[in-house]
Amino acid sequence: MKPNYPLLAAVSAVFLFSAQETQARPTFYAGLDYAHLDFNPTEQPGSANLHTAGVHLGVQPSPYLAAEIRAGTGMGSKTFAGSDVKINHYYGAYLLPQLPLHRYLSTYLVAGTTYGKLEISRSLYGHNYTRIERALDFSYGAGIRIKDHEQKGGVSIALEYTRFISRKNVDIDALLMSVSYHF
Repeated sequence: MKPNYPLLAAVSAVFLFSAQETQARPTFYAGLDYAHLDFNPTEQPGSANLHTAGVHLGVQPSPYLAAEIRAGTGMGSKTFAGSDVKINHYYGAYLLPQLPLHRYLSTYLVAGTTYGKLEISRSLYGHNYTRIERALDFSYGAGIRIKDHEQKGGVSIALEYTRFISRKNVDIDALLMSVSYHF
């Protein structure tokens, strides 16, 4: 499925400009992420569960839109189909159109780009072989955020599902939990 970039840009612009009267100054935030990733090669049955820890920085110019950058690193490796699979690192930039549902709850979409570096190691007949895979792909997902929207600053907690990488030979999906401080 090819993303419709003009439509995404138009929807984001509507959210951004429609909310300029409700919030005079943008809110900045920073936080920590933990992600449970599902590494799913399309040519082999099964998947490997990987874990990452990361940081994010964001700006929220209105209650309806945020922009965020994220970076993280893998935590350990998993054996899959006789090979050790490990996420070395990832980083990305994302737009998050949001819809406040309640004083304490909002839903959001995630759309952006993720770069990831994956290491696949295998030992055959006493020799170690390592292959490095790099991927840059369009990422998309959805999440919920808990924060007191009537209070400036404060802490928020978010839970999201994101497809970070979708290539012809592998999909990498994540269940991501984050804690942010808004200032």
